[in-house]
Amino acid sequence: MGLKRFAFNLLHRTGLQIALAGLLLSFPAYALWVDQILAVVNGEVITASDLRATEVVQVSATPGSPESIERGLLQTFIDERLLMAEGKRFEIQAPSEGEVQEAFQRVKASYSTEGHFQATLREKGVTEKMLEEVLRRRLMVGQFLDQRINFFVLVTPEEV
Repeated sequence: MGLKRFAFNLLHRTGLQIALAGLLLSFPAYALWVDQILAVVNGEVITASDLRATEVVQVSATPGSPESIERGLLQTFIDERLLMAEGKRFEIQAPSEGEVQEAFQRVKASYSTEGHFQATLREKGVTEKMLEEVLRRRLMVGQFLDQRINFFVLVTPEEV
């Protein structure tokens, strides 16, 4: 009697597992892109998609291996985040939408064609909104540097 009961339970459980596996496999599988966290600066997360958006702005070929280029971009991104935090502390105004659009058009014009620009966005997985955010940050950092640092740097004609 014990052997029959064991066999029945085994077949019952195995059949149930096969049925569940079949049910799970019958549903379509969806790929889910989970962004990779590269750094955290002042509590703000820097992700791989942030870095890809920055790559779109830097069209020029930079010498070096892909790893060293990525490290350089990450360091630049971290520096920008730190400078933005200082800019907010000194209440530097955010750039206007017109300034952001002007910068966006300059980046777009740096590509050989509209198709090349759009292909690069698709290849990097970057939207135009993401690119605008990168440009907004860069403009704000530029304003901060102009107002708080460059203003105090005096270069005499002899030094030039």
